[in-house]
Amino acid sequence: MAEALPAKHRFARWRGGVGMLVRGELGKRVIEKVVDKSGLGRYAGCVLRGNDGEHLVVIATYRVGAATGDGTLFQRQSAHFRSEGRSCIHPTKCFLRDLGTLVKGWKRRGWKVVIGGDFNPTLWEGSTHGSRLADKY
Repeated sequence: MAEALPAKHRFARWRGGVGMLVRGELGKRVIEKVVDKSGLGRYAGCVLRGNDGEHLVVIATYRVGAATGDGTLFQRQSAHFRSEGRSCIHPTKCFLRDLGTLVKGWKRRGWKVVIGGDFNPTLWEGSTHGSRLADKY
């Protein structure tokens, strides 16, 4: 089902991704790390334990732009999702669905969520999927 990918589109040696560093007194409040399970480094963060049992999830994100052309990050992510057999292979839509699923779960637990990052374009400019994520949560 998955297409054979040319060597330049293989994923094992991709560099980059999002990271987050929490240190000092705040670092002592980290109870869980948040990582992009796809391995693409689209988001990273942590869950902080607050006072009175409250939790705060802080996420840094990077959503690829819709650049076309052979070898762009958009094309490589699309090929990655195709190789996994996912029904959705559009990187922007996959990003928003995956992140939306996480946010839904955190909100269901009553946790507060802060998301920042590079959304290519902004959530409010030309992105109906992005603005839906902001409106929903």
